[in-house]
Amino acid sequence: MQAYSFGRGKVAPVHLLDKRITLQSPTITRDEAGGEILSWADVGTVWAYINPLAGHELANAQAAFAEVTHMIIIRWQSALSDPQATAKMRIVYAGRRFAIGSAVDIDMAHQFLAISAQEGLSDG
Repeated sequence: MQAYSFGRGKVAPVHLLDKRITLQSPTITRDEAGGEILSWADVGTVWAYINPLAGHELANAQAAFAEVTHMIIIRWQSALSDPQATAKMRIVYAGRRFAIGSAVDIDMAHQFLAISAQEGLSDG
């Protein structure tokens, strides 16, 4: 399933949004010595379609974004409308962590977001 399947003028396959994911944003606090402590705060929990990329899809995605391993589709969220803030967020699904590379408003229709994500490369 490709992101364009969720585009304008198509019957959205919402039944494919079958994974419950949590969006998180980083928060920095200070310890007693003044050092930074990174923790993660939940932004929201939503239904998603998670597509692991393989073969040519992975090669094409990595040409645009380094080390993209998954395409994740969710319903449009205003919390992800700021690209710089979104790129600092992560997704948690079933104990797995995905760093968000980008979130694209499919057809700029404010219905679905296609998130380029990478798994297992860092804590974020």
